[in-house]
Amino acid sequence: MTRALGIAVVLLLLVATTALAQESGTVDEFERVFVRWMKEHHVARGGLAVGQGDRLVLAKGYGGLTADRRTLIASLSKAITSVCVATLVQEGKVRLDTPLGELLGRRYGPPRDARLRTVTVEQLLTHRAGFGRSHGDPVTGATLGEVLGRRAVSQATMHDLVPGVLRTTLEHDPGTTFVYTNAAHLLLGVGIETVTGRRYEDYCAAAVLRPQGVRDATLDARWGVLGSFGGWSLTGAEYLAFLRTFAPTASLLNADTRAWMLSRDGKEAATAPQFYSLLFVLPDGGQGHHFFHSGSWGYRLSATSRSGAINDRIGTRAMRTASGISWYVVYEPRPDVAARNVLDRELARAAAAVKTWPDTDLFPALGVRP
Repeated sequence: MTRALGIAVVLLLLVATTALAQESGTVDEFERVFVRWMKEHHVARGGLAVGQGDRLVLAKGYGGLTADRRTLIASLSKAITSVCVATLVQEGKVRLDTPLGELLGRRYGPPRDARLRTVTVEQLLTHRAGFGRSHGDPVTGATLGEVLGRRAVSQATMHDLVPGVLRTTLEHDPGTTFVYTNAAHLLLGVGIETVTGRRYEDYCAAAVLRPQGVRDATLDARWGVLGSFGGWSLTGAEYLAFLRTFAPTASLLNADTRAWMLSRDGKEAATAPQFYSLLFVLPDGGQGHHFFHSGSWGYRLSATSRSGAINDRIGTRAMRTASGISWYVVYEPRPDVAARNVLDRELARAAAAVKTWPDTDLFPALGVRP
């Protein structure tokens, strides 16, 4: 779930790879490269969805996975949480400079590191809260292991993870360093509940997903404990519907939010020129912006654990380009990083190869209705 940085390089190739693409000229190019990639890298199950503008033009499942089957989207959940926070900022219920101390309330007690109380909403959104990874991810490392040692995964919630995060000593002063972790969006999820008085998933489903036609969305039945940083379960069609939030003409994010989101000041990520605001953003040479995220989740438990035997290796990737082409993939088991980079390159080439787009829209047939 913590490797979300590699897609930007692929976006830089969107123009450069056009001449290299095997130009079928149709959206079927996406399916051709994805099916071939699955076979070459021994991926048993997968799903693919492709959008153009506001329309869904392709949605397929492979290896027993169907296009209407919801699956864990892992870290792609972070973008949903970020937009959910943005709606609260727009409504005046929270500010970008609101400190975490105000959002935690009294439920968990004070953090071990006093600096954590001063971390702002903006620093959490942009992964500049001061967390580090010297001892693994603050949430999904030892903290999650401790929680699952006490209770079954299906019974745990994101709230069980918060005390472990509050025992963390920050490795950087807040606001100074970009370090991608799951801790920031876990705490943002808690803050959403404090501000709204509602369960995280109920509020964000209503405020963010339902306006894009995604009905009755929930956290994953098994991995709901990942909550606001990785726990949503959606179809590819539903996630591409959510990505319409970032279209230039979309109305959910107002002008002030969009201006903040598209400014790289104080949001630089590990690999320039991409930056992280509500998700990863990459300017397209003055022509607009690409928006993207990836997710990666792997966890193993023995048959004698409270949860029984688990051996999950799941990956997801989603992108909306400046030109309005979007795609989502899910795959299991998740191959290595090199193989995932190959997939990114191939999907970018497929996008560059399409010359004629279908005039149909598959969103209604898959239950996405504004």
